[in-house]
Amino acid sequence: MNADRAWFRRAVWLVVLVTLARAVYVFWLCPYALAADEAHYWEWSRRLDWSYYSKGPGIAWLIRIFTEIFGDSEGGIRLAAVVMSAITAFTGAGLTRTLYKDQPFADRAAFFAACLILLTPAYQIASLLSTIDGPYFACWVLTAWMLALALVRGKQWAWIAAAGVFGIGFLFKYTILLLLPGLVGFLLTSRGERSTSNRRILAGASMLALVLASPVVVWNARHDWVTVRHLLGHLGVAGGDVHHAPTEHWAYDPMWTLELIGTQLGAAGLLITLGLLGLIHARREKSRNWPGERLMLWLALPVLGFYLAISFITDVEANWPVAGYLTLVPLAARVVVERPARFGGHTRRLWIATITIGLITGVGMLRVDLLAKAANALGLNISVQRIFSSRGMAREIGVMLDGLEAETGRQPFIIANHYGRASLFAYYLRNRPVEVACSSSRWGGRKNQYDFWPDTDLDDLEHFGGRPAVMIGQGPPDSDGSYPERWPKVFDRVVEMPRLVNEHKSGVRRVFLGYGYTGFKKEQTR
Repeated sequence: MNADRAWFRRAVWLVVLVTLARAVYVFWLCPYALAADEAHYWEWSRRLDWSYYSKGPGIAWLIRIFTEIFGDSEGGIRLAAVVMSAITAFTGAGLTRTLYKDQPFADRAAFFAACLILLTPAYQIASLLSTIDGPYFACWVLTAWMLALALVRGKQWAWIAAAGVFGIGFLFKYTILLLLPGLVGFLLTSRGERSTSNRRILAGASMLALVLASPVVVWNARHDWVTVRHLLGHLGVAGGDVHHAPTEHWAYDPMWTLELIGTQLGAAGLLITLGLLGLIHARREKSRNWPGERLMLWLALPVLGFYLAISFITDVEANWPVAGYLTLVPLAARVVVERPARFGGHTRRLWIATITIGLITGVGMLRVDLLAKAANALGLNISVQRIFSSRGMAREIGVMLDGLEAETGRQPFIIANHYGRASLFAYYLRNRPVEVACSSSRWGGRKNQYDFWPDTDLDDLEHFGGRPAVMIGQGPPDSDGSYPERWPKVFDRVVEMPRLVNEHKSGVRRVFLGYGYTGFKKEQTR
């Protein structure tokens, strides 16, 4: 038993060492500029609020904590992702150990669970990009661990802990709510397997979750429930913030579902396969661990089924369903350590493939520019300029801003046609200005958080009226594919500039200088 316990200590040390290596990388070795979403969440973090247009406040508060301690550097922002990934891996190990506490392989399974999380491409990406996914994954698996302690091990205090983590997870990503139908499904099908729970504890846990989630509700109540319309807009349904021409028939593109399946196999295919083998093994034996394993299955099914169903309505982003695979990790770890020779030896080969692919992707993503250079040397045309270009474009825009100020004697501001581009300029321009606005909604696009901040309100002519600006982008094309000249309606005079040298989208984003801002009027917008 002592020898087996050493495996859990190895899991802890593995997570610690990988976390330290990742911290060194993001601070001193990472060549990539911030992604658009990272920059946008950083923008949120310097304007803390109860919630935001498209997401809860969790990511803004988290980035603010890390940047207050480690500074506004790219490493300071991304260290939040590194730490959240460590919590996810350690918690996955703890969850696995709890489920198999009575088994001699519990600590070995915990070690392999940590390995699976660290080696799965979807979770590797989340460990280096400071978006909502990293903390969301951590809250998802930690909530599952607390539920296992409550329902499988009979720990009443774990209900309070589960509710607390669940409520915090809601502040990062609303789809953590999909744990609830899984929990309900498990309880309805337990048939007396579960331990009884104190009603007062359950009531207290429910109240705690509601209190922690309340900032999102309060903010939305004050802003006409815009987040609800934003989420409906993703589905393209009535009441959403995306306006589609009405259609008489259900329009389904089979590629939506096929792409979803393909991206999931690429993001977590080996983990999914090992988890399914573990489920088959657990279902056949129905050992005393079956209630816990069944709980893990129930917690995974709603989110996976939900996004599969959504793929029949619209396109699904690759990262949306991957939290559901975290509760398959214990099943996958068990089949690796307990039955490595089962299923015709496939388990052992799958584990070797998991290590191989995990190491290749984990190391490869550290310098995709070098991989692209090698591929281009072989005749392949692969561009990775997008993940490097923001710094250079900000320098070019900075020169234009300096020239405008010298020419007009007034402080210029910036208008970008996409929230991500606006956020990247806000971060990479000298002195990180707050007067960076987004014109997307003025041309008929979706609203974004810039439409809700007073210091980026393009209708505030007392502040912006008459001032010069640099404009990046020109709104969407007309039905014939041409781009109308919209900026002359918004300024007294407009001059088009040469295309940015560092622009990665050829021929699409034009850059203009505007003199004398007159504002957007209703008749000027689409």
